[in-house]
Amino acid sequence: RHDGARERAAREIHERQNPSDCSKAKVLAYSFEHSYAGFGAEIHGLVLAFNLAFSLNRTLVMPEKDTWWYANPKKCPEMGMACYFERVSSCTLEQTSPFNRLPYDHKKSTAIRGYTPPFIPGG
Repeated sequence: RHDGARERAAREIHERQNPSDCSKAKVLAYSFEHSYAGFGAEIHGLVLAFNLAFSLNRTLVMPEKDTWWYANPKKCPEMGMACYFERVSSCTLEQTSPFNRLPYDHKKSTAIRGYTPPFIPGG
């Protein structure tokens, strides 16, 4: 019925988010610094960033330590989503080369709403 599209998409995402060498990976750097929205909006922003990273053929990475205001610094000094959820990538920002980083701009994120990446599994 779907001709393996789901499996191909899952494999593509897994391979993109888990590069063999983080220092050589082209990445989109996402952080919660200067982001103080509601929980749903924070997750939505992360999904938008993932969508952009995927469409640009980049790995979405986050810093080892962040400033997510939902994280409890006493229970999780890293202050990132990894305190509560699986990491989005096997690479952290610190493991990547500054020359291969593209920063995600929260203020400009509305410009990508409604954007459809060119990759369509099975297409």
